[in-house]
Amino acid sequence: MSKKRISLRTNSVKTKLIAIMLLVAIIPLTVAVSISYVSSTNKAKEDAQAELMSQTNFLQSEFDKIVTKNRNTLEALAASPTTIQFLRDGDEEAGKLAKQQFVTVNKTFEDENDIVLSNRQGMIVLRSDDSKLADIHEREYWKTAIAGTPNVSDVFVSASTHSRDFCIAVPVVDPSNNSVIGVVHRSYDLNDFHKVLADKADEAFLVTP
Repeated sequence: MSKKRISLRTNSVKTKLIAIMLLVAIIPLTVAVSISYVSSTNKAKEDAQAELMSQTNFLQSEFDKIVTKNRNTLEALAASPTTIQFLRDGDEEAGKLAKQQFVTVNKTFEDENDIVLSNRQGMIVLRSDDSKLADIHEREYWKTAIAGTPNVSDVFVSASTHSRDFCIAVPVVDPSNNSVIGVVHRSYDLNDFHKVLADKADEAFLVTP
């Protein structure tokens, strides 16, 4: 009887020691694995955010280049003597030359967008394509430009193509009296920027406010 009790106590002590040793080994391992997981997850998030920020900055740069190129081109056309003469005097010969100039310059963009010239009343008088000449005096980009301020419009849905566009517009100023006599503008189809997204980014979306 005494030997059985001693044996049972010995087994009980051994079991407790084994359990304690396992706990001593498992707890630090569990803590270490948890810390490693959290650290790895945080590092992965930081790397992903850094990559996204890098792509965002790059695409912002590409978008800015598009806007700058369009604006510089429009300002050059607005300052052209033929454009000014056509708007100011209604000279038909100047109008033909301005039309040729608009068409030639617009081809350099290699897209489906067009350059448009409107007079002080908001009536389109010349286009780089042969679409209908319309009245645009109620459009905000035209109102801002005719007031003397170059601007980039908010994104809007084109009534003719149903695509999402934005418009870059600049005033045409008569240097003889510094008065605004018209507006040159160019709409930009955001589907064209999608080509940049597809070519330069692994997965990117352009979101409008």
